[in-house]
Order: sequence, then structure tokens, then C-alpha cells
Amino acid sequence: MNIDLNFFPGWVRKSISFSIDDGNVTCDRKFIEITKPHGIKGTFNLCIDRMHESPEFYREFYRGYEISNHCKYHPFALRDEVEYVYATEPFDKETADRSLAYRINDEGLTYIFDNYRGAWVGALSAEDYVRCALINTEALEEIFGEGSVRGFVWPFGTQSSRRTKEGLLANGFTELRNAGRSRDLDGFAIPRDKTEWNCNSRHNELLEVAKMYEEYADDGELKTFIFGVHSADFETDKVWHILETFSKEYGDRPDTYYYATVGEIFDYEKAIEAAVIADGKITNNSHLTLYFTVDGERRTLAPKSEMSL
Repeated sequence: MNIDLNFFPGWVRKSISFSIDDGNVTCDRKFIEITKPHGIKGTFNLCIDRMHESPEFYREFYRGYEISNHCKYHPFALRDEVEYVYATEPFDKETADRSLAYRINDEGLTYIFDNYRGAWVGALSAEDYVRCALINTEALEEIFGEGSVRGFVWPFGTQSSRRTKEGLLANGFTELRNAGRSRDLDGFAIPRDKTEWNCNSRHNELLEVAKMYEEYADDGELKTFIFGVHSADFETDKVWHILETFSKEYGDRPDTYYYATVGEIFDYEKAIEAAVIADGKITNNSHLTLYFTVDGERRTLAPKSEMSL
């Protein structure tokens, strides 16, 4: 028998999702208004200290989407190899010494001057970073439900602190997204290393890379296209029309694409990997329905069940 498990729900090979940072309600609202009518789903990555509406507001506003951790304070990670000299006087942006670090609260938030951005930015040591990430998860799960927050997305792209990354992984943050782009360099495969992955496309190249994705030939493997990284990017560059065109061209096509959150895509891959084919039967060890074919005939298998072949 030829048994093919490499299908998303609907017996499609390709999925589409998004990963949007920061929780900018104004721009997220417009983003949702454009994408939701076309069935496009994804993940919003939030910082609790930037959320100023009621829990009820956020539960309803982001209903149907995945919520991921973007760390309290949206901080940089202090670099492992740098010995920071801390100021003894209070922080004052106008008079602060740019060569010094200024610790400003009991959770370890520290202002350092970022020469690249030409601005003071908040940062945390590895230990404080992990603690603030855990605080952020706890606060988000008070809003969205226990166990609802799993992924972690680095503020400011990726960070160079190995100790911070190791601390996050040790505390259960097993899906860490950077803010770079991978385009199609890995054949639009689902990220193999879930601890260091990127979106396929930013806002300004969305249509270009989506076309590459659509034209990518079926090689029998699961594919995914995840775009990001800020809804505000479309507003800043005044290119909402790109998102509108993308949604109309690549949404509403369940016979071609599986529309899901990032976590749902990763979970479905795990469900396939957990399936067992042996002794003339297939066993579904997951909590998801499997879609597969046997000698080209479409089959489904309910969660936690088995089927004779």
C-alpha cells in the first residue's frame, strides 16, 4: 500500500498563517478586518505592559487567534559578553551618560543606549528576561486562559544572549521566533528548528513571496507560508492595499491552503509524526483528526483511534 500522511486538513499540502507583533490595537483591528473575511488566521504576539484595555476587550478582540509571548517590557537581552557599568543616579533621558546602564525597577528593567537606533531602550539580564517572560505568560493566560500561551517571539528581532535563550528553553518556551525572513530558502518547509525560526515574508514583499509560494511545485512534503511582523508596518508605509490584494488572492481557497495559527500548523506536524503504521493498521496518537491517502484514496482518522488498512 502507498500511505501518504503528508496532508493538512482538507488534503492540502500548503498552509498559510501570520505572526504579528506588539498588539497595536488600532492597526491590528484593520489587519483583522482585511484578513478575517477571507478565512486567514494567525498568531498575535503580545506584551502585557502595552495592553491598556480590559481583559474582556482583549478576549473578544483576539477571539479565534493564537496568542504568543512577546515578553513584558518588549526588552532587549543584555549581552552575555558585555560587563555593564551601572549608574548610581536616577535615569534622566536628557542628562544620562550613554556609556552607562540605568536599572529603573525591581524587575530588572535597565535602560541602555542603542547606538544603532540612536535611542535609549529597555533591556534585561538573562535571569530577569526569563522571569519577565514568565510574568508575561501568566498575565496573558489570566486573560486568554490557562495553557493558551505557548510560543515566544523575540522583541527587536533576535537577541544575541545565549544565556537568555537557554533560560527560555529551560522554562518551557520551545517555540522561539525571530523577526528576520527566510523566504523560500528551505523550500517553504515548516521550520525544522522551532527554537530559531523566521517568517517567510515581511509586509513589503508579501505579494512577491506569496507568488513564489503558490508556484512552488508539490514535492510531497508539507509547506507553510507565514508572514509578519507588525500590522503597523502596513500603516507606516501606507501599503494596506498589499494586504488587501493578498487576502483576496490567497484567501477563500480551502482546497489549496490550510488556514491556521502558527501553533496549529506546528501541532498538526507533530500529530503526523506521532502516527504509527504497523501490523496492518494506522494509529492516530494525537488529539487531531488526520487526513491521509491510501493508494490515492482519501481517508480520515479520528483522534486517539486506529484503522485497519
